[in-house]
Amino acid sequence: MEAARRILAHPVNQIIAIKAEDRLLERMGVDPGADPGDRHFYEANFDRTRRRDLSPPLGKQTAIITCDHREIEIELFGDDAIQTTANFIRLARAGFYNGLTFHRVVPNFVVQGGCPRGDGAGDAGYFIRSEFNQHRYGTGYVGIAHDGKDTGGSQFFITLAATPHLDDLHTIFGRVVEGMDVALQLFRDCTQRLSLSGH
Repeated sequence: MEAARRILAHPVNQIIAIKAEDRLLERMGVDPGADPGDRHFYEANFDRTRRRDLSPPLGKQTAIITCDHREIEIELFGDDAIQTTANFIRLARAGFYNGLTFHRVVPNFVVQGGCPRGDGAGDAGYFIRSEFNQHRYGTGYVGIAHDGKDTGGSQFFITLAATPHLDDLHTIFGRVVEGMDVALQLFRDCTQRLSLSGH
C-alpha cells in the first residue's frame, strides 16, 4: 500500500498516477467515474469516466472537411494522440463542427476553425490535455489551438507551411492527405462553411 501511495503522489508523471489510482479503485470495486479526482491539467468536468470513454485504441481514422462542396481529407493519428483524436471524432459525430467557419486564415502559416462563436474565443465547454508525439509540423499537419498547455478543446488548425516553432507546443493529431489545395483556397474566402464527419 505504501508503494501505491508513492505512485499516487508522484510529482512529475501524473498520468501514471491517475492510471494507477483508477486501477486501484477498480480492484476495490469502485467505479473510477464516481470520484472525479481532478488534476491541475483537467477542467473540473473532465472526470475519470470521461477520460475512460476517450481512451480506447483508435487505430486508423479519417475525417472529411467539406468546404463549399469541396473536401479536405485528414488522416487522424489515433494511436499517437489518443484523447485528442477521440475528442475530435466525438465532436464531429455530434455535429459540433457543422456550419462553423474557418475564422482565422494566415498566409503561409495556418487556417483555423472549430470555434462555435466564430471569433476565436469559443470552445467546447471543457479542456483536453496536451499530447505530444514524434510528429513534426510540416505543410498540411493538423493541430489543436489553445491558450496554453492543456487548454485545447474544439479549435484546430491546418498548417500551410512548415512551422517548426509549433513543435512540442501544440498537439499534432493528423495530416491532410487529400485536398491541400482547398485549404490554400481559403486564402481568398475565409468565411467558407465547415462540416466534418469522422469515419
